[in-house]
Amino acid sequence: MFAALAGAPSVAQPIVWKDNDDLPIAEPAEDHEGDFIWWDGVRDMALYPLGKILDLGELAHEVGELAHIVGPEEAANVNALDEVPDSTWFINRHARRRLSAEALAQGPSGVETEPAADGPLVILSGKSLGMTPGFVMRDAKGDRYVVKFDAPQYPEVATGAELVCSRIMWALGWNVPEYDLFVFSDRRLTIAPDATAKDDYGRKVPFTTDILAAQLKRAYRLPDGRIRAIASRFVPGTTKGSPSLLGVNRDDPNDTVPHEDRRDRRGLRVAAAFINYTDARRGNLLDTFVPDSKERGSAGHLVHYVIDFSSALGAGNIDWKDPKLGNEYLVDPVKGLERAMTLWLVEPAWARLPLQHPALGYFESSIFDPEGWKPSYLNPDFDRATLRDSFWGAKLVASLTDADLRVIVHTGHWSDPRVEDLLTAILVERRQRIARVYFDWLRINPIDRFIVQGSSLRFDDLAVSSGVVDASVTRYRYRFERGAWSSTQAPIVPLADAGPARIEIETSHDAGERWSPPTRVSLAPVEGALQAAELERVTR
Repeated sequence: MFAALAGAPSVAQPIVWKDNDDLPIAEPAEDHEGDFIWWDGVRDMALYPLGKILDLGELAHEVGELAHIVGPEEAANVNALDEVPDSTWFINRHARRRLSAEALAQGPSGVETEPAADGPLVILSGKSLGMTPGFVMRDAKGDRYVVKFDAPQYPEVATGAELVCSRIMWALGWNVPEYDLFVFSDRRLTIAPDATAKDDYGRKVPFTTDILAAQLKRAYRLPDGRIRAIASRFVPGTTKGSPSLLGVNRDDPNDTVPHEDRRDRRGLRVAAAFINYTDARRGNLLDTFVPDSKERGSAGHLVHYVIDFSSALGAGNIDWKDPKLGNEYLVDPVKGLERAMTLWLVEPAWARLPLQHPALGYFESSIFDPEGWKPSYLNPDFDRATLRDSFWGAKLVASLTDADLRVIVHTGHWSDPRVEDLLTAILVERRQRIARVYFDWLRINPIDRFIVQGSSLRFDDLAVSSGVVDASVTRYRYRFERGAWSSTQAPIVPLADAGPARIEIETSHDAGERWSPPTRVSLAPVEGALQAAELERVTR
């Protein structure tokens, strides 16, 4: 792109920071295909890989990538600065505009949203999906919640994971429901006359006192007899099921970018790896239709959520997660074949992991490999992620400082104060490992945040600012319009004048012995001020 352009644009268009994917549409039909966990496994672990093999065009492109004839298929929903605009899928938050400690602790609501402290709690139905026991209820305010518990043998494991990870994901930019700690007495519970549950065959049956007793028998209780639970308030709008991992929703005219080509879906892999969100599959995505008015049949738009974090960190919904998960797929023929070839004499590293803490299970950082991390099932969106997508995801994760993480970890309401220290330390190390891998200057130039100040262009070296590279070994070289290279030790490019320019910048983290791929920046007046108007990141 850079070499083909003859000169810097004299005036550039404003940078797109907001997609117009919330235009009024008719209410779409519901899609229940994502409700079935077994189908997620069959589709993603068997049908998707088979489809890739049979797709001659995709196979040819992959061969071309291996031979360095063609480049990777980059994400489509990025602006001129290679960033993801705000949309109904993703909103730039902490990495672009730092949130206060209060906002990080509060999460998506910004106000108190937990159920009413007094009054009846009316059970409307059993929780129809997922492994974690719970039910749907209405409180005295009239708000509806999904309520989930910890298992008696695993106190705080699932509820702590939901509280912490939902706030992390929200701070990074994804839409998540509001998750609040809810401690209550079961004496407040009543059952609505028309409440239903599902039996072992998926058939609707009346929700009875016997069903409630069985649910509560599986719930962890505090010493005073109250139940520690997670209350997730219903998200606004009408639920429409889970969006597909591939293609677009044909009922939604706003949905114009195939989901596998969205950076906010591809880059989610890095955030999922960070918190060990192994259940990142279609069934844990949710669409809701938000009408523009209260009139029946009103037009509106879809909003897209990431949900259910009771399988994140070391939680496995109702117990500790198998330490295999995150390191291998639930069914992983390749890993199985590797062990078979060694006659099962070589034990995988994850099989020797010690229990970190009863509240955290096997969640750890010592063997965490960001590029080798795997969800329980192969995720086609993650499979399409390029280095630029992962670099973007790593920028989000790296925006959370040690202090930020400690604030969020505190919201887990852990009974043992040692958990806060341990979990914060694990997350810090996982963040650093992500930064080392995806800010690797030999693969991609880790510079970002370009700002024109006076007669210079300033930028950040993310490897330095994240603490994985010492500034003393950094060097930068730059040139204008393929002219002669000039070098500097500071992340600053002097500008000869205040006019448009095209600058090529490379970075060295070994004092100038080797150089990164180039990052190419076009400067032009945008809304009357000279600023970065276009960006190209070259990768190896």
